[in-house]
Amino acid sequence: WIEHFFLDVLQHQSLFLDFFKVIEDKQPKVAQLLYSKFNAKETKQKEEEEQAKIISPPVPLQWDYFNEEDLAVAITRQEAMLFHKITPLQLLLWNTKEKPSCTAIHNAVSFSNHLADWITSEIVRKVKLEERVLLLEKYINLGENLLSLKNFSSCMSVIGALGSTAVHRMKKTWEKINPETLTSFQRMKNILSHRSSYATYRAFLGGSIPPCLPYLGTCLSDLTFIDDGNKDQSESQFNVSKWQMCSSVIVEFLEIQRPSFVFPPQGDVLAAFEAYEFLTDDQKHDYSQMVEPKDSEAATQKMLTQYEEARQQILVLSQKIEELKKEIGDKENENENENQ
Repeated sequence: WIEHFFLDVLQHQSLFLDFFKVIEDKQPKVAQLLYSKFNAKETKQKEEEEQAKIISPPVPLQWDYFNEEDLAVAITRQEAMLFHKITPLQLLLWNTKEKPSCTAIHNAVSFSNHLADWITSEIVRKVKLEERVLLLEKYINLGENLLSLKNFSSCMSVIGALGSTAVHRMKKTWEKINPETLTSFQRMKNILSHRSSYATYRAFLGGSIPPCLPYLGTCLSDLTFIDDGNKDQSESQFNVSKWQMCSSVIVEFLEIQRPSFVFPPQGDVLAAFEAYEFLTDDQKHDYSQMVEPKDSEAATQKMLTQYEEARQQILVLSQKIEELKKEIGDKENENENENQ
């Protein structure tokens, strides 16, 4: 347990140490071995945490600065650190009222969402068609690099972002994409297709040699399916088969989780996301409609209406500022008269 589930041991450290003391009274050699393993794992854990604290500058997220290969490594390195903090207990608690306590899972899901939101936000912000085409091709290349690193999680985020309504509707942009790049994108979509409960992806993952980062959604959905379809107890008997199925999913997850990626620091993706101004879903839709409208006349009319509304709001605010200035001036005059 110390060797393979050390994060669980750390969460209940005092209980384990008390247990070691009980063993020490009767089997001191066994206790000494346990202490030794515990200390070794704790030292390694602290070293990994210190390594993760090495301050790297935020990775460049501007479309004309980031390199797809370097960014794929930076994303994979950062996401792997989040992924390795997920414990079996959190996987079991995900479908319970204790879900808010599953911090590591929430952080991993949040990272994936931010990656997809960044991609979508950047594409719909580009007014020039040639810039959108170039950026879209760069993101497909980013997905290819993530797939070659066996980072299925972030590759799924790329596919999700490019398949979002705001991006998918941009027909003129997609028509200009290099045919070979489109073929590459279609291959990624085929591998990570949700068809038949992600059958192709599961087979691809099963044939991949770790380290790799799986798509967390399949593991969580499998556990949800098992939990929803099987009672904890049946006629006052504990449903052992349900927990055997759950343990099978978790063991498979742990086997993938155990090997680690070894990458030098490439830049801080989380810091870059924290500084980035993401668009909301409504804003993404509006930007997409403006930069590539289906009806150019309707789009122009909408922009003119928005411009007029903004101009009126500015006039109202300007009037309020002038009123406030006058009130402040009157107050200052009153104070001067009172002082005299």
